[in-house]
Amino acid sequence: MTESKSSNVLIRYVIPLKLNVRTKPNTSSYIATRLIKGDFVLLYKVEGGWAYISKQGIYGWVKDEYLSLSPVT
Repeated sequence: MTESKSSNVLIRYVIPLKLNVRTKPNTSSYIATRLIKGDFVLLYKVEGGWAYISKQGIYGWVKDEYLSLSPVT
């Protein structure tokens, strides 16, 4: 996935079995929620390998490499 400064919101899908959503774009920040494989999220932006996403009103950051353009089963 390439970095984009677009204001478009995109849909992405979670690849790993479990994925922590962080409050800041680093692995030491608080875990806001956890997602599971196949969940879809709204993607707002990507910065430095981290994707700013939301799921059911909860916003946070995940590593960009763990999101897919296509549904995951």
